[in-house]
Amino acid sequence: MFSETAIGGVLGGAGMDEIGKLSDEIDPKGQGWIFECHCQRCGQEVAVTVTWPELIQASERIVPVDERGVAWQHHEGRLFPPAYCPCNAGTPLPVFLVPDKAQRCVRAGLSANVISQAYVTGLVTQIRARRGGR
Repeated sequence: MFSETAIGGVLGGAGMDEIGKLSDEIDPKGQGWIFECHCQRCGQEVAVTVTWPELIQASERIVPVDERGVAWQHHEGRLFPPAYCPCNAGTPLPVFLVPDKAQRCVRAGLSANVISQAYVTGLVTQIRARRGGR
């Protein structure tokens, strides 16, 4: 469903640092990964936290569902989180994630001991069971 080599956008990879000096890092609270971007409407810098379950789902090439049960949008291999600027709830932030970036984030979380391999394996097993073993 998703292209493994697709890279781009705010959450996409190599070009990220060139777009408004944006950054991404492990959430200091351990909840997931924080991506910083700017609202295209008001210019405000906004932090978008992508949770570990969302990252793991994306790394398995399925459309993530956030903690509220809202499914991300997807288009041409890119996954768009339901993230909006406080200036206008109807204007989505210009961010997307691709599976290879999600995989890198999950590996970094494992390396930093923020998440455990048992946690990742358990969630992947649940995901695959829901998908019929694929």
